[in-house]
Amino acid sequence: MRWSAKSLPEAISRGIGTFFNWVGFPQRSVWYSAKSTSVIAGSEEADLDSLQLAHCLVDLVEQKQATEIVLLDVHEQTTLAAYFILATVDNERQAKAIEDELLVQLKLQQNLRPLSVDGLDGRGGGWSILDYGDVIVHLLTAEMRRYYRLEELWNKAHMVVKML
Repeated sequence: MRWSAKSLPEAISRGIGTFFNWVGFPQRSVWYSAKSTSVIAGSEEADLDSLQLAHCLVDLVEQKQATEIVLLDVHEQTTLAAYFILATVDNERQAKAIEDELLVQLKLQQNLRPLSVDGLDGRGGGWSILDYGDVIVHLLTAEMRRYYRLEELWNKAHMVVKML
């Protein structure tokens, strides 16, 4: 089907997948269907909902000595994710250590890997992002956190957890 600018409202009303096809992006249905992600726990299948995943990620980030950890419920403000985790790291090396821990622990415990990872290995300039579908983890240096002020940007979001 060929899309025109006049058909944008129609694409949006049909659903986000149609909208992504309209603008030419690959569709990532996990973003919109990860309200309960099916994972393997031992030998039986269990459901890990977005809030449980977010709390698990917060615990792992906190164990690796990140500071100023905030868990925001952003599902009413955006369709990109249900929760954002913001955490301050001392340096990019600590951010890399946290990323490695998240990758290992979630892969071992729940057979879960991020959809994408960006900004690590020195390319993020102090800001690393791990996208777990409905939960997005932002690891920022103190300088980047002050500069971007994401808490102010998402100030209408409900704060679920705040750890100083």
